[in-house]
Amino acid sequence: NGMSYHARDGRNANAALLVGVNPEDFGDDHPLAGFVWQRSIEQAAYRLGAGSPGGSKNVSNLTLEEAAAVKAKLDAAGIRLSALGSPYGKANLGVAFDEHLALFKHGLELCKVLDCKRIRMFSFYPAGPVEEAREEVLRRLEIMVQLAEEAGVQLVHENEKGIYGDDTARNADLLNVFGKRLGFAFDP
Repeated sequence: NGMSYHARDGRNANAALLVGVNPEDFGDDHPLAGFVWQRSIEQAAYRLGAGSPGGSKNVSNLTLEEAAAVKAKLDAAGIRLSALGSPYGKANLGVAFDEHLALFKHGLELCKVLDCKRIRMFSFYPAGPVEEAREEVLRRLEIMVQLAEEAGVQLVHENEKGIYGDDTARNADLLNVFGKRLGFAFDP
């Protein structure tokens, strides 16, 4: 599940952390033990965010110090991150890239602190006809992929309605251009 700018004034966030889970993690073999375990994790995550201004914030907005505190709590609970959910690439192509790129670079620093090797990201909202967006999308993604490679982080493109890579054909285009340099989380 990715981060969304839709209805950002609500009480809850559309955000996720991905982790590997095994039945032995539940501490019980009851058929509903997984749900009980999930509830305890969600309650702990809520308590973690409750001290933040506004209740919680997207992980991409954590300071490096806050990320270190989160990492310590994750380590204490025996939890490792599979991927950093992010707003990277969820920007309109009509907006200057510099500020977005600075946020992305901060995300790469967060990955170091959180010992996370993947970032889920997107491929930008076209400012006009999608066919005219391809060159600029590829230019921006190349910069991001290159920086991620240098940082030892795998970018994983996630499709979403309205972004350049929102359908099968344009995801195939991105795959043809970037090959294994870019991972994919495709939701048909």
